[in-house]
Amino acid sequence: MTGDLKEVLYSIVPQATFDCGRFGVLQWDAYRIAYHNSTGIDSYIVSSVKPNVPDELLAELTDVLRTLLRDYTVDGRFGNKLAHVFGGTPEIEVAEFALDAVRAASVLGPDQMAGWIGNWASGKPVRFRLCAVLSGLTVDDPLEMEGGIRFRNLPTDLSDVYAHLPPGLALPGGGTLHFGLSQMMGALRVEVDCETGPSICNPGKIEIPPDRTWNYGPMSVGPIDALCESLSLVCNGYVSSIVEWSDCGEEIRALSLNLGSGYSFRREDAFSSRAMKIAPGELTEVHEIIGKRIAGIRQKKGLDRAISRWMRSKRWIGHTDQFIELRIALEALYLQGKRDELGFRLANYGAWHLGANFAERNEYREVLRNAYGIASNAVHAAEVADTEANRKLLASAQDLCRKGILKRLDEGEAPDWDELILGGGP
Repeated sequence: MTGDLKEVLYSIVPQATFDCGRFGVLQWDAYRIAYHNSTGIDSYIVSSVKPNVPDELLAELTDVLRTLLRDYTVDGRFGNKLAHVFGGTPEIEVAEFALDAVRAASVLGPDQMAGWIGNWASGKPVRFRLCAVLSGLTVDDPLEMEGGIRFRNLPTDLSDVYAHLPPGLALPGGGTLHFGLSQMMGALRVEVDCETGPSICNPGKIEIPPDRTWNYGPMSVGPIDALCESLSLVCNGYVSSIVEWSDCGEEIRALSLNLGSGYSFRREDAFSSRAMKIAPGELTEVHEIIGKRIAGIRQKKGLDRAISRWMRSKRWIGHTDQFIELRIALEALYLQGKRDELGFRLANYGAWHLGANFAERNEYREVLRNAYGIASNAVHAAEVADTEANRKLLASAQDLCRKGILKRLDEGEAPDWDELILGGGP
């Protein structure tokens, strides 16, 4: 049936015309140029216009699509599971889809469009990319790491920035008004290869979302979150996503199957004025940490909170709040289920876990004890003075917390801390 679809698309495309408003009525070849060159509001107008097609050819195309999609069609409609992923219409009429297919074939070619629709009808996955603009990190040159992850700084020329962001940001009221265009310019964009599917279904099953995977397996943890955690641990700083979206690929866009808002942004975060730089050689470690994180997500209790709170302690939110966040991270790492002698336990558990000899353990215990004491006072409304000693103590305790997180990622279940300090642990 894919061959029949290709044949009828080849017959229709040369005869299709497109009424594109101020652009006029365009033949398919001129329409393709307008589609690829339009931006902002014009892009929405051009990409959603319905083609004018001779009735007999449109009826032939609709019949071919009904046959190809017969396993998913009820009362002339089929379910669009991609609406769960990209937004858009959850149920689509075959007759309307026929017009969308003509538009997409005019832009991308009948061969490609027939192949994609045939793949969806046979249940094959749809490839897409999760994208984000990150704060706290930059690169000298475009980088690529294992797992299908790529980094590139956005252009610094305002006229070029929007081509690398989700379309909704270019519209009045878009997210760029929240952050400011100047902050988007030159910021770091990351993209992650992913798959989802099956993409179409019976309308009665549309409530079941399609599986989504990336190179590390099912998305039990959001890929962008897992990536930011790993980047933060490798770079020893705070890396966060500001804007996230799914780049669904040309075929989905050309078919107008993703008419949702298309992006989300983190209101609690802001662009950092201090961006760390990651080197190509560090990406192997980022890849390894993501793998360990995904593999141990259910076994390593407390690690989620320890990582997120340690990351928050690395934000510039003032020393008082940084100490409080660090205290929560250390408690999640070492005091699960403990309710008494917390400062004593934390200092000793952490020292034994991280120190290789008596001198190191003694040093680490003092750092953890002092940091926990200051953080405990801060919890009870005492301000932490901005002194060199406190800054040094905070940095030392943050380093020990990071070291503990990385060590726990390499371990199985958490040690029995009471046994550990008596020499019964590993």
